[in-house]
Amino acid sequence: MKAANIDPNPKPGTPEAVRVNEFERQLGERVVRLQRHMAFLPEEVQHEADMLTIETSKPGAIFGTAWPNPGPLAFETTVEDIPPEDLRKIDKTLTLGKMPITPDNRLKFYRSKLENDQQSKKRREGQNP
Repeated sequence: MKAANIDPNPKPGTPEAVRVNEFERQLGERVVRLQRHMAFLPEEVQHEADMLTIETSKPGAIFGTAWPNPGPLAFETTVEDIPPEDLRKIDKTLTLGKMPITPDNRLKFYRSKLENDQQSKKRREGQNP
Protein backbone atom coordinates (compact mmCIF):
# COMPACT_ATOMS: atom_id res chain seq x y z
CA MET A 1 0.00 0.00 0.00
CA LYS A 2 2.87 2.35 0.71
CA ALA A 3 4.00 2.08 -2.92
CA ALA A 4 0.61 3.48 -3.94
CA ASN A 5 0.85 6.30 -1.37
CA ILE A 6 -1.77 4.67 0.85
CA ASP A 7 -1.12 4.89 4.60
CA PRO A 8 -1.60 1.30 5.85
CA ASN A 9 -2.23 2.55 9.41
CA PRO A 10 -4.55 5.55 9.14
CA LYS A 11 -6.29 7.17 12.08
CA PRO A 12 -9.80 5.75 12.58
CA GLY A 13 -12.60 7.85 11.13
CA THR A 14 -10.42 9.68 8.61
CA PRO A 15 -10.94 9.69 4.84
CA GLU A 16 -7.71 7.69 4.55
CA ALA A 17 -9.21 5.00 6.84
CA VAL A 18 -12.20 4.75 4.48
CA ARG A 19 -9.79 4.46 1.54
CA VAL A 20 -7.79 1.66 3.24
CA ASN A 21 -10.99 -0.22 4.13
CA GLU A 22 -12.20 -0.07 0.52
CA PHE A 23 -8.82 -1.27 -0.77
CA GLU A 24 -8.78 -4.17 1.71
CA ARG A 25 -12.40 -5.08 0.88
CA GLN A 26 -11.71 -5.25 -2.84
CA LEU A 27 -8.46 -7.17 -2.34
CA GLY A 28 -10.30 -9.62 -0.09
CA GLU A 29 -12.91 -10.21 -2.82
CA ARG A 30 -10.16 -10.97 -5.32
CA VAL A 31 -8.42 -13.39 -2.95
CA VAL A 32 -11.70 -15.23 -2.35
CA ARG A 33 -12.13 -15.59 -6.13
CA LEU A 34 -8.59 -16.98 -6.39
CA GLN A 35 -9.29 -19.46 -3.59
CA ARG A 36 -12.38 -20.77 -5.37
CA HIS A 37 -10.39 -21.73 -8.44
CA MET A 38 -7.08 -22.97 -7.06
CA ALA A 39 -4.42 -22.67 -4.45
CA PHE A 40 -2.52 -19.42 -4.89
CA LEU A 41 0.92 -18.04 -4.20
CA PRO A 42 1.80 -14.84 -2.32
CA GLU A 43 2.96 -13.40 -5.66
CA GLU A 44 -0.58 -13.80 -6.99
CA VAL A 45 -2.01 -11.85 -4.06
CA GLN A 46 0.61 -9.15 -4.70
CA HIS A 47 -0.43 -9.09 -8.37
CA GLU A 48 -4.05 -8.55 -7.34
CA ALA A 49 -3.01 -5.71 -5.02
CA ASP A 50 -0.97 -4.17 -7.85
CA MET A 51 -3.99 -4.29 -10.16
CA LEU A 52 -6.09 -2.43 -7.59
CA THR A 53 -3.51 0.34 -7.35
CA ILE A 54 -3.09 1.06 -11.05
CA GLU A 55 -2.91 4.83 -11.47
CA THR A 56 -5.55 6.24 -13.78
CA SER A 57 -5.52 9.60 -15.51
CA LYS A 58 -8.14 12.12 -16.50
CA PRO A 59 -8.15 14.07 -19.76
CA GLY A 60 -6.52 17.48 -19.56
CA ALA A 61 -7.97 20.78 -20.60
CA ILE A 62 -5.33 21.74 -23.17
CA PHE A 63 -7.35 21.92 -26.39
CA GLY A 64 -9.32 18.84 -25.40
CA THR A 65 -6.24 16.64 -25.37
CA ALA A 66 -5.80 13.62 -23.15
CA TRP A 67 -2.78 15.14 -21.42
CA PRO A 68 -2.60 12.96 -18.33
CA ASN A 69 -3.69 14.42 -15.05
CA PRO A 70 -3.60 12.31 -11.91
CA GLY A 71 -6.79 10.36 -11.45
CA PRO A 72 -7.98 7.91 -8.84
CA LEU A 73 -6.37 4.54 -8.27
CA ALA A 74 -8.19 1.63 -9.92
CA PHE A 75 -10.00 0.59 -6.73
CA GLU A 76 -11.24 4.17 -6.24
CA THR A 77 -12.70 4.67 -9.71
CA THR A 78 -16.37 5.41 -10.16
CA VAL A 79 -18.47 5.44 -13.32
CA GLU A 80 -17.94 9.21 -13.46
CA ASP A 81 -14.16 8.59 -13.80
CA ILE A 82 -14.52 6.46 -16.93
CA PRO A 83 -13.55 8.44 -20.05
CA PRO A 84 -16.51 8.90 -22.42
CA GLU A 85 -14.83 6.94 -25.24
CA ASP A 86 -14.20 3.97 -22.93
CA LEU A 87 -17.75 4.21 -21.58
CA ARG A 88 -19.18 4.00 -25.11
CA LYS A 89 -17.05 0.92 -25.85
CA ILE A 90 -18.02 -0.72 -22.57
CA ASP A 91 -21.72 -0.08 -23.15
CA LYS A 92 -21.45 -1.50 -26.66
CA THR A 93 -19.71 -4.62 -25.32
CA LEU A 94 -22.33 -5.06 -22.60
CA THR A 95 -25.14 -4.63 -25.15
CA LEU A 96 -23.59 -7.13 -27.58
CA GLY A 97 -23.11 -9.58 -24.70
CA LYS A 98 -26.74 -9.04 -23.65
CA MET A 99 -25.58 -7.95 -20.21
CA PRO A 100 -27.33 -5.17 -18.30
CA ILE A 101 -25.70 -1.75 -18.42
CA THR A 102 -25.26 -1.13 -14.71
CA PRO A 103 -22.68 0.90 -12.78
CA ASP A 104 -21.19 -2.34 -11.40
CA ASN A 105 -20.82 -3.90 -14.86
CA ARG A 106 -19.33 -0.70 -16.26
CA LEU A 107 -16.76 -0.57 -13.44
CA LYS A 108 -15.95 -4.26 -13.79
CA PHE A 109 -15.21 -3.86 -17.50
CA TYR A 110 -13.29 -0.60 -17.02
CA ARG A 111 -11.09 -2.07 -14.28
CA SER A 112 -10.48 -5.10 -16.50
CA LYS A 113 -9.39 -2.71 -19.27
CA LEU A 114 -7.01 -0.95 -16.87
CA GLU A 115 -5.51 -4.30 -15.88
CA ASN A 116 -5.09 -5.39 -19.51
CA ASP A 117 -3.47 -2.05 -20.38
CA GLN A 118 -1.09 -2.37 -17.41
CA GLN A 119 -0.10 -5.91 -18.36
CA SER A 120 0.44 -4.90 -22.00
CA LYS A 121 2.64 -2.01 -20.86
CA LYS A 122 4.74 -4.37 -18.71
CA ARG A 123 5.15 -6.79 -21.62
CA ARG A 124 6.27 -3.95 -23.89
CA GLU A 125 8.79 -2.89 -21.25
CA GLY A 126 10.09 -6.46 -20.99
CA GLN A 127 8.70 -7.18 -17.55
CA ASN A 128 6.61 -10.15 -16.51
CA PRO A 129 2.92 -9.26 -16.18
